[in-house]
Amino acid sequence: MRIIGQPLAMLEAYKIGQKANVKLVVSDDDKDMQLIESVYEFGLKHGYLATIDAFAISKSTYYNYCNIYKLSVADGIVYKFKSTKPKKLRKNTWSKKVVAYICLLRKRHPNLGKAKLKPYIDKFCAKYNFNTISATTIQNIINSYPNKLRTIGSVKAVCHRKDVIR
Repeated sequence: MRIIGQPLAMLEAYKIGQKANVKLVVSDDDKDMQLIESVYEFGLKHGYLATIDAFAISKSTYYNYCNIYKLSVADGIVYKFKSTKPKKLRKNTWSKKVVAYICLLRKRHPNLGKAKLKPYIDKFCAKYNFNTISATTIQNIINSYPNKLRTIGSVKAVCHRKDVIR
């Protein structure tokens, strides 16, 4: 059931007591309701303009929070909000052998970037009849690993040529 003017992310509600004179009890797990309660109480003391500035929320969000708080106190309900994380995440389709080869190359030469790794990976893919991958995909594979496939001691300082005094 959607309450008019309320966020669509509201998933479930559970009773915390009877309707008559129930103080809203919010546990530490209910961070959404703690925020709503603090926004509402701050708004009562200081007004909605100060609340909007203090909590960095919009005017409509402030009034939505006020309505949720009033409903929760009146009905003795604590609202839980569902996650906004996508249900279906894209899964990579990288060949495990190609990824292992990139890991091997990065362990041997930790400062090599995607452009310099691409010719080696293209030869590897041609040798084993894999589809070739782009430089951007190589960078995505490198970025998917912690510390970008480098070990702490393996990163070498880049040597720049010094200017010649004439």
